[in-house]
Amino acid sequence: MQPLGSAPIQIRKPLPPPPGKGAPKNLPVTVPPPGSPPDMPKAAASVQPPHTSLKERGDFHRGRKEFDLALIAYNDALRGMEEGPEKAAILSAMASISVEQKDYFKAQESYTKALAMLVDVYGDDNPSVADIKQKMANLPLPKTDRASQDNKALPAASSSAASGLDNMLSIQNSLPAASAIPAPAQQKTITIQDLIAQLERQKKEHGECHLSVAETQNKIAAFYISKGEKAAEALNLITMSLAIRQKLQGKDSFDHIETHKLCFAAFHANKNTQQGAYHLEEVVRILKKNKKEGTPEFVDACYQVGAVILTSSAKTAKTYFEDGLASQKKIKGNTPDETTATLLKNLAVARLNLAESSKAIPLLEEALAMNQALYKAPHKSMINSFYVLGVCYKQNGQNSKAKENLNKALQMSISLNGDQYPETLKIKKSLT
Repeated sequence: MQPLGSAPIQIRKPLPPPPGKGAPKNLPVTVPPPGSPPDMPKAAASVQPPHTSLKERGDFHRGRKEFDLALIAYNDALRGMEEGPEKAAILSAMASISVEQKDYFKAQESYTKALAMLVDVYGDDNPSVADIKQKMANLPLPKTDRASQDNKALPAASSSAASGLDNMLSIQNSLPAASAIPAPAQQKTITIQDLIAQLERQKKEHGECHLSVAETQNKIAAFYISKGEKAAEALNLITMSLAIRQKLQGKDSFDHIETHKLCFAAFHANKNTQQGAYHLEEVVRILKKNKKEGTPEFVDACYQVGAVILTSSAKTAKTYFEDGLASQKKIKGNTPDETTATLLKNLAVARLNLAESSKAIPLLEEALAMNQALYKAPHKSMINSFYVLGVCYKQNGQNSKAKENLNKALQMSISLNGDQYPETLKIKKSLT
């Protein structure tokens, strides 16, 4: 899962639920505390969980041969990630997808970047380094000028991350044996125009109601959402795709999960996040139906729903946070973990919004203990925890403890963010 991003502090009583249900991915959720509010896993369009969670999501899709979705998750994980073994592992996973797609030059490029990072950390005599070298040696690359140049460039490999959908939409024809042709097969980049033309061909060949049509509609919608273009058209495409899938496969198919997430992302892109929350609720329902509680996917889905509906329906959000927390503790136990701490804080905020501050306090204390075990030194997550704990004590009438925790949050915020940072000013205001 992923650490939470920062959002404005906004603790308030629940509002009546909006008409309709639903919500998409990637959205600025206004949950409480300064510093670092709840982590929103990124949707196909924008919501993003921590790097570890994104890698797990990519691994999950790769295992199911859903390579387009895997590459989206991997590329999201690479953004902002420092060079090192974790980044190398993601690049290696992306290379394995390129091998499956017979794009051997792309595989070599990803392996080369991963190898450079591992050599930099471990040196040349390391099992992980040897493993990647072996994989590169096994690539069926034609003996061409390009291949030899790439091999010569190995020590000076660039480590810049591959770009999002450009990788996802990159394909290559199957490569014949090196002796069969003098030059490598040409690589073709699929454009949005290609996808639209493909959709029309599929409709003519298979009719409107066919899974291949739904899959291409998903790809076109994901492209528009990722580019911030044609939001209404993306929503229309993804809605039609979901209708086709449900008609052919029923409403409980595990295969509908990514389409529901894209629906949420499309609603979010259309500035109707609350309406889209229904689709995140459907993700949770389908995971339960398929007995997937106790998995990172279930934890992530519960978190997303709770974070989206927290300000409009704190009572329902509380239930989702409780379910997510129970599953996360089955996975991690009592081991300090950022995702567990985040769920504890969000559950506490839901209880605080329901005027249950006395029940929120022990949750925040547990989250704070995990933050301190994870980071040792002042960290934005700790600012968040101290701030909300102070608000809880204040609501509970324990003014001296409220002041103590708010002052801790203030000093950390000044130290990390500066005296005039917006969250610092909000904490100051809460002390007056």
